[in-house]
This record gives sequence, C-alpha cells and structure tokens, in this order.
Amino acid sequence: MKTTTSLLSLLISSSAISLAPAQQFADDFDSYTPGPITTQTGAWEPWDNDPGAANALVTASQAQSAPHSLQIDASDDLVHRLTTATSGQWVLTANWYVPSGMSGRSFLILMNTYSPGGPYSWSVQLGASGALGTVGDYPDVGQAPAASLPTLVDQWAEVRIYIDLDADTHTVYYGGQFLYSDLWSTHAFPFSGATELSAIDLWSDGSSGAFWDDVSVRRNAGANYCGPAVPNSTGQRGVTWALGSDSAAANDLLLSAHHLPPGQFGYFLASASQGFFMPASSDGFICLSGNIGRFNAPALIIQGPAADIQANLNAIPVNPPVAVQPGDTWNFQCWYRDNNPAQTSNFTDAVSVNFQ
Repeated sequence: MKTTTSLLSLLISSSAISLAPAQQFADDFDSYTPGPITTQTGAWEPWDNDPGAANALVTASQAQSAPHSLQIDASDDLVHRLTTATSGQWVLTANWYVPSGMSGRSFLILMNTYSPGGPYSWSVQLGASGALGTVGDYPDVGQAPAASLPTLVDQWAEVRIYIDLDADTHTVYYGGQFLYSDLWSTHAFPFSGATELSAIDLWSDGSSGAFWDDVSVRRNAGANYCGPAVPNSTGQRGVTWALGSDSAAANDLLLSAHHLPPGQFGYFLASASQGFFMPASSDGFICLSGNIGRFNAPALIIQGPAADIQANLNAIPVNPPVAVQPGDTWNFQCWYRDNNPAQTSNFTDAVSVNFQ
C-alpha cells in the first residue's frame, strides 16, 4: 500500500485505506495474499451480499504496481462503499488491464446511491466490450455505448474521472484521452440520482477476465477562484484542483489539471499572493502575483488533456524555494500551450489551499 505514514494512525491495518476527508480511499491490492479478496478484507463486498459475486481474486499474474492486482471475471461483482460524499470535488483514478481476446464485458461503476438490496443508482458505468473492442459510456448496459474509445489491450490504461458534486458534473478520461463530460445526477441509471458519491463497483458481465490496480479517490483540498477560465481550443475551460491533504506536515498534495488541449504541454505555478492579469501572447489570465514559482523541472511537465503532479511542499519553487508551514495559504494554477488556431498559451482557473 502507498500512503502517507502520518495518516496511518487513523486507520486499521489494511491494504485498502479510507482517509477522511482529503484522500477518501486507496487500494493497490499489494498487502493481500493471492486468493479471494472478500475473505481477507471487509473493504470489498459482493454486490447485494450475493455469495455468487464474491469470487474475485488477488493475483500476481498482472500488476501495475507490483506485486498484485485484482482480477474480475465471470460473475464477479465487488463493491467498495465510501463514506458518502455530498459536496466538493473528487477524482477517481484506477488502472485497468484488458487482455486481448477478452470475451464478455468488464465494468467500472460509480454509484451515487448504494445499499445492499437497494435502492441503487449509478452515474458512471464505464465498460470494456470484448465484442466491440471499445471502452464506452454505458448509462444503460442494454444499449450501445453513448461514447467510446478503442480498448487499449495487453497494457495498463488509466481511468481518470473528475467529479464536481457542487456543479453536478463529471468528466471521464480513458488511456489519456477524453471520453465524455456530463451532469452527474441526470446521467444516472436507473433513475435520476443524488448529487452524491457513495460506492465503487467493479463488475464482470460474463467476461473472461480483466485486472484492476491502484484504485483511489481523492478530494480537492482547496477552494477554486478566478474561474471559469477562458476557453481553449477544445472549447473547454481548464480547471486545476489540489488533491489530497491540506496538512503541511503530511506533504501529500497532487496538483491536477483537466480540460486541457490534448498533446499540449504545461506546468503548474504557485504563489502566496493572488492576482489577475493577462500576459502578452496569452488567451487567459494569470491569477497569481508577487513571487511566482514554476513547477517546470522536466519531470514535472504535464501534457493534456488531464494530468497531475506530486507537489513537494517542503520546497515550493519560488525564489528562493520555501517550505509550506501550518497557517500558510498558497495558490496554484496551470499554464499550458495551445493552438487556437495560432500558437498561444492559456491558464486554468486557480485553487487556494489553507494549510493546517
């Protein structure tokens, strides 16, 4: 398991960890032993407590982060119930391995309402179809996908879902590509759902098997301002969230941007001061001022449409670098290149974090 040591005192020992409120859940399946997962932890339970859905295996045959992943096949249907989120911004990330020749379908489902026996309603039902060779948006599994991308087979592909419960929206990326964006509550099935995030469901619809690893849900620890940003060449407005913990000592904060132009590079900025002006040769506004730091070391350069970096709070790259202290407020924003249609640059909105 990978998490911040200072937070572990809040938890019982388990590969699956529930962190509140900053990082709500993470599981890399590495501290389990190979075999049925439901006999090793209560973090994952069969759908509706059905024993026939409880056969998913921890396995070493594939792993994004060694040594283990979770294999879902046949009639497997596993649920992790979250502490229900009713507000804020959240990001789910998960790594998905679909073997070539997979039969049936494999699904990742995000529930806005879940209780064994019902009621239940989902806002995201992302499915890989062996017959179609695509990963698609399935509001109703009995219908064709509303949007789809080619399945990336025999490799690990990231699923990244940005959820804004306050705005009632969500955006889905698969394999580094934009899949779709829609409202959260009305994209729901079988009925219009709540603006809540209640559970993760990994379901096999008669598939011959797919694998999951490094599943996490993290919350925006900051407050966004200076938005909405100026639209870019995609017609969308870039957004930056600060995911994880607002504890300076924990040093566990991801800067995450989405709605960026595909393939264009960018980097994050930081300052203790807010501002608002449009630089020359830019389509957007910088919302920082004063001593502005740039996370532009080669390893920190990002690429659209969505990406994040781990911010080192012990060395914010202003001049000279400084460590974040409890009581500090820092502001973050993403600058990025664009062709709109001539080469230009733009900015996301900004996010302010009050560190504890």
